[in-house]
Amino acid sequence: MAETEAIARMADKLATDVFGVFGWERVPPVNQNWPCEDPAHHKQTHPTDVVFRYAHPYRAVEVYLNVDLKSYARGTISKDRIADAIQSLSKATHCANISSPWQERYVKPGEATEIHGLLFVYNHDGAYDADFEQLLGRIRPADLAVPRRQRLYVMGPDRIAYLATVANDIARMQHSLRIDTSRFGYLYPDLVTVRARHDHVKSATVEALTGPLIAAKYERTDSDGPKVLHGLLVYYSRTGRSADEFKYLIDYLFRYQLLHYDEVRLRLPRGASDAVTQFRQAVDDHVAALHNLDEIRERLGRVRVETVTTVVPTFSEIEIGMDDR
Repeated sequence: MAETEAIARMADKLATDVFGVFGWERVPPVNQNWPCEDPAHHKQTHPTDVVFRYAHPYRAVEVYLNVDLKSYARGTISKDRIADAIQSLSKATHCANISSPWQERYVKPGEATEIHGLLFVYNHDGAYDADFEQLLGRIRPADLAVPRRQRLYVMGPDRIAYLATVANDIARMQHSLRIDTSRFGYLYPDLVTVRARHDHVKSATVEALTGPLIAAKYERTDSDGPKVLHGLLVYYSRTGRSADEFKYLIDYLFRYQLLHYDEVRLRLPRGASDAVTQFRQAVDDHVAALHNLDEIRERLGRVRVETVTTVVPTFSEIEIGMDDR
């Protein structure tokens, strides 16, 4: 296997491992070319590296993500290269929504679907230390010619490393807390006019994975007795460096009535060294604003702020290249 192919497969393996924890199903076949449906694209075919699917938590549709996997070294991640990749993915995703060959390959007959695009930018040498979000901000949307109402998502090196850390921590917490995995699901609170379709939603949406919070609920047996504990894992992608950040999280917990759980673990993969102190300050401020109600302090006392050891996903080109042998 050529070295470049082995490097490309690193992104494939990482995406499959990480998204599997979040309940995404990988849909074969992979690495396909299929006919372009829009003459304005000036292309004969479009590529699809891999497709993932999951059930939408609120609507009776299956979400399909047409994924472009990129595996770049630090020096090759540039604004122009990412812009070109987004534009190419936009055209491919537009055609996937109207392409019979694409849908015959990936979509179950008669299924209600949404088809979106995901650009997955993995830094295979682990040396990228620039601000990828800032790089994205320098790309003008007007230059990309993305059709209206089409959704494209971009995960850069920092977000991918964060998701790898969260996925690893979820697996570790399930083991250490002896969580009943059949009763583990991602949290989608009841909204004003709609409720989640299932009590335990088995997949996290792409919006959750690209946002600041990933929340999951679980059940486990108390180690001190037969009591079943209902708990909540909340992963927060920011640092918690200020009390104001935690005030936002406290509002989230109260707004969606999440403090009735027996235990709430707020997990911080990027937590600042004083995050616990800042959370306590936010609790004090919140309780004081509500006239020092003991009930509010007791409910917030169920929240444990915990930092998470960061995982750096790395692969050996030799091992990847030997997978098929």
